[in-house]
Amino acid sequence: LQYRLNPSQNIVLFYQHVGQNEVSRYDKYVGAREYKTRKYEKYVYDPQDRDLWYLEYDARSRDSFIDSLKINLSFHRQTQGIEKKKASSTTLQKLEDVGETFGSTLQLSSILGEKQLLIYGVEYYTDKVKSKRTDINVTTSVSTEKPLDSTFPDGSKYSTLGIYLQDKIEIRDNVSLLLGGRYSKFELDSSFRNSPLTGDFNDKFDDFTASLGTIYTIKDNYNLILNIAQGFRAPNLDDTVTLR
Repeated sequence: LQYRLNPSQNIVLFYQHVGQNEVSRYDKYVGAREYKTRKYEKYVYDPQDRDLWYLEYDARSRDSFIDSLKINLSFHRQTQGIEKKKASSTTLQKLEDVGETFGSTLQLSSILGEKQLLIYGVEYYTDKVKSKRTDINVTTSVSTEKPLDSTFPDGSKYSTLGIYLQDKIEIRDNVSLLLGGRYSKFELDSSFRNSPLTGDFNDKFDDFTASLGTIYTIKDNYNLILNIAQGFRAPNLDDTVTLR
C-alpha cells in the first residue's frame, strides 16, 4: 500500500507471507526394499512460514543539504518446524525454531555542487530466536521436552549495527570515482540453562571496511567498472551456539 503525501513524500506499507506445510526431505529416505538401512520413515519440514512487515517513508528536497531521506521500520518472523522419526524407532522428534527480527534503517543523500553525490546512513537489526525440541513416544503418546537438543539455546539474541558512507565524484564527463566506508558491529547474547551446559555466552565483533571504484563511460549504455573492496563477516548464531 503506497500513499503519496505530496509530490515529494511517500509512505509505503508492505506485508508478505509465505507458507509451506509437509515439505519432505527426500535425501533422508531409502527405498522400501532396503528397509533395514533406511534412515527415516518420516522427515518433513512443517511448518515453513515467513512473515515480513515494513513501513517506509521517503522524501526528496532541493532546498536543503539533504536531498533525499528514507526511513524504514520492519518486522520479520520465520518459523521452521521439523518432524522426524527413524524407521525402527518409537520416538517422533518435533523441533521448532522461530526467529523474530526487528529492523530500522535510515538512508540520506546529499548533492554537493554539480559533480559530487554523498549517500550515507545507519541500520540496526536485532534477532531473537525461540527454539525447542519435543520427543513423542508414538506408542504411549507421552511428550518429553529436550531443551539441550534444540537447535539453539532458547531466547538467544543477535544484534547488528552498520554505519556507512559512499562518495561519488565526477572527475570528468565520462569518469567517476566511488569512495566508500562502513563500520559494522555485532553483538551476541545467549544463555545455556541446562546441565552440563550452563551460563551466559556473550561476544562482540566489529570492523571497518572500505571500498574504491571507478566508472568509465565508453559511450551511451556501455560502462567499464573497476572495484576493489574489503569484506568482513562476523560469526552468526549458527556458527557459535548451535546445539545440533
